Amino acid sequence: KSGAPKCPSFLSPEAKKEWRRVVKALSDIDLLTAVDMAVLAAYCQSYSRWMQAEKILEVEGLTYVYTNKNGESNIIARPEVRVSQESLKLMRAYGSELGLSPSSRGRIKVAPKQSADSFGKDFDGG
Repeated sequence: KSGAPKCPSFLSPEAKKEWRRVVKALSDIDLLTAVDMAVLAAYCQSYSRWMQAEKILEVEGLTYVYTNKNGESNIIARPEVRVSQESLKLMRAYGSELGLSPSSRGRIKVAPKQSADSFGKDFDGG
C-alpha cells in the first residue's frame, strides 16, 4: 500500500526537514510506502550528519595542526571530513534504495494502478 510513513520523533531537526522534502517528492510519484520508514529515516539522519559536518568544515577548514606529546606538529584532516564522506556514502546507499537518484529511479518498475472496474472486467469477460 502506498502512502507516507510517519516521521520518527528521534530524527534531528535537519533530518525532519529533509524527511518532509523527500516524502513530498516520493509521494508525488507514488514511490513511498509505510514500510520505507527505516530506510528513509536512515537516509535523513545521514543527510543531517553530512550537513552538520559540512557546516563545521566551512568555518574551521578541512585540516588543523595537531601537536603530539613530543611537541611535533602535523597538519591532519579534521574528523568532520570523514564524517562527511561516510555520511555521503550512506546517503547514496539509502537514497538508491528509495529511488532518489536518476539511475536508481530508472531501475524501479512501478505497476500501473488499476481501477476496480478494469480489474473486474478481466475476470468477467468484459
